[in-house]
Amino acid sequence: MRQLSPARRVAAQILGDVRRRDAYARDVLRMSAHKKKIDERDRALATRLVLGVTACVGQLDNIIDTHVKKRSSLEPTVRDALRLSCFELLHLARPAHIAVSQGVELVASVRPKARKLANAVLRRVAEEDVCVIERARQQLREGLASDLERAQASGLPEWLVSLWDTSIEHDILDEMCLSQLEPAPVWVHAQAKARPEHTSEEALTACGFDPVKEQLVGAYELRQAAGLASSGLVASAELVPSDLAAQLVCAIALPQTNPSGARRMLEIGQGRGTKSLIMLSQAHRCELAIDHVGVDISPAKVSQATARLKQARLSSRSRSLCLDGRFVAGDTLPELIRGKFDTVFLDVPCSGTGTMRRHPETCWSLQAESLDASNPVGLPALQLQMLKAASARVKRSGSLLYATCSVFKEENDEIIDAFLRSSYGEGFEVEQVSEAPQLKALSAVELVASYEDERGMFRSYPVREGCDGHFCARMVRRR
Repeated sequence: MRQLSPARRVAAQILGDVRRRDAYARDVLRMSAHKKKIDERDRALATRLVLGVTACVGQLDNIIDTHVKKRSSLEPTVRDALRLSCFELLHLARPAHIAVSQGVELVASVRPKARKLANAVLRRVAEEDVCVIERARQQLREGLASDLERAQASGLPEWLVSLWDTSIEHDILDEMCLSQLEPAPVWVHAQAKARPEHTSEEALTACGFDPVKEQLVGAYELRQAAGLASSGLVASAELVPSDLAAQLVCAIALPQTNPSGARRMLEIGQGRGTKSLIMLSQAHRCELAIDHVGVDISPAKVSQATARLKQARLSSRSRSLCLDGRFVAGDTLPELIRGKFDTVFLDVPCSGTGTMRRHPETCWSLQAESLDASNPVGLPALQLQMLKAASARVKRSGSLLYATCSVFKEENDEIIDAFLRSSYGEGFEVEQVSEAPQLKALSAVELVASYEDERGMFRSYPVREGCDGHFCARMVRRR
C-alpha cells in the first residue's frame, strides 16, 4: 500500500472545510490549520489542488458521475477525494499509476469501504477521459480548438467559453483558456507613506520575494510570493496585493491637480478599500490633494475599508459610507456625498470573469442569465442603473470612470454605449485613458497605452504570465 502524501491529505481536508462552511477557497487556505502543519513544498501542492478543483468542479463532477452507477450515493468526503485525483489526472498530467494509487488511498482514508469504488472510477478516468483532455489541450495550443475543446482543456463551462467567443479574438481566447488553471502572477503596490521610495525594492528583496519593479511607480511583481501573507507587510498596509491592471485603473482614475485646493472624488463600489488605498497612495506621490469618499452596500466591507485606510495613515482625507450605489443620485443623502464631484469612480459588481484564476468559485457559479441585458435583475441592468446614478454626481469638466473585472462586452462596451445613448449620457464624451492627468507623473503613459483599444478604453485579458482581465472607460462631462 502506497503511503498517502501530506499535500493530498491536507487538500482533501481543506476542500471539506470549504464545503461545510460554504466559504471561498482562498479564505480557507489562508487560515487553514491543516496547511500550517506541512512543509512549504506540500503547501504549494495542496494550494494548487484546492484551487484547481474549485475552478473545475463542474467538469470533474460530470466526469465522475459518468463512471458511478448511483451518483447520489457518493458521500461528500468521497466526492472531494475523487475530485482531487481526477484533477491531477486530467489537468496536472500526473502519471496515471501515481494519481490512481494516491486517489484510492485518499478515498480509503475517509471511507475505507469505498476503496474498490475509487479504484474503478479513477482507472476509467485514466483510460477514457485523460486522452480527451490531452487532445483538447493540443488542439488549443495549435489554435484549432472548438469551444467544446477550449472548455475541456480549461475546465470551464462550455456556455461560458462560447459567450467569450462572441467578445474576444480567437488568439486571445486561446491564451485565456491555456492560462485558466495556471497560478496568476503576484503584484503588489508599495504604499507611498510606508517608507522612502528607493528602499521598497530593497525591503522586498530582503524578504526573499525576488521583486521586479514595474514601469508604474509603486508597482512590483513578486516572482517568489511564498510568505507574503505571513510577512506582516500586508497586515500593516505597507504592501497592498493588487493585480497590475487594477493598479493601472487606479492611476487612470486620479483627477488632475488643482493649484487652488483639493479635488473631490467619489468612489462607488469601494469594497474592502483596495483601490482606495492605491489611489490615495498614488495621489500622495503626485502631491495631489483629494477629498475622497467611498461608498459600498456592505457594512462589513465599509468597516474593513475604514480600518485599512486608517492603518495605512490615509484616512485623514477619506471617509467610507454604507450606501447602495444605485441611489447616489437621490436628494436625501448624507452631507459627505451631496453636490458634485471632480471625479466619480464607479467600480461596479460584475461577473469577475477577468479574475477567475484568483477567484475560482466564479467559474461554475456564474449563470448565463445573469449576463442577459434583457434580464431586469441581471448584471448589465444593475451596472447601467449604477452608471446612470453615478453620472448625476459629476461636475462640468469632471470625469466619470466605469470599471469592471470582466471580459464580457455585455458588461463593458455595451454598458458604455447604452449609457451614452440615454439622456443621462448627454454631455459626456469618452476620453482616451492614456491621456489621464496623473499617468505621466507615475511613469505609466506607455504602459496604459499598450492596453488601450481603438476607442480609447482600457482593456486587459488574463493570459499566461500576464495580468488579469480589467476594463475601464473614462468619460468627461462637457456640458
